[in-house]
Amino acid sequence: MTGEHDEQASSSLDVLSKGNVWIKDLPTNSVEPIEESFGARKITRNGKKERELEEKMAVLEQQFLEREKELLKKNSVLENQLKESSEKMNDLRIQQGKENESLQTEMKDLRETLSIREKCHTKQKDIFKKMAANSQSELDKARAVISNLSEGMKGCEDYRRLARKTLQRIKQ
Repeated sequence: MTGEHDEQASSSLDVLSKGNVWIKDLPTNSVEPIEESFGARKITRNGKKERELEEKMAVLEQQFLEREKELLKKNSVLENQLKESSEKMNDLRIQQGKENESLQTEMKDLRETLSIREKCHTKQKDIFKKMAANSQSELDKARAVISNLSEGMKGCEDYRRLARKTLQRIKQ
């Protein structure tokens, strides 16, 4: 089989080469005849199907162009929206950065204020401790004085009783 097929293929090429017809000169369909001068093709439009196909192709090309224009417009709109969104994002970042700086400054001030208050509180605690110690010391001294005065008053009271008794004896 392969031998016969090879013979047929070579014989048809022989026929074409003998007829001075080259493969590039062969028509692509049965409607287009081969011109004899340099193998140029003459395109004829004599079929109804070809006209319908050309009309459909023209409509499709027009639809394609219109769709392409629509897509370009949508793309342009989307690019503008993207640009606006990125500008808004940058503005928000800048604003947020300013707010962050403001908050950081405020936090720094609050920390300093807290530190000062803690120092004052510590100093006040120390002062109150000293005052409490001094007050306790003064209280202890006052108690000692009161105790001494009590004993002195008891002594005076005893002396007065003794003096009354002595006066009563003298009177008798």
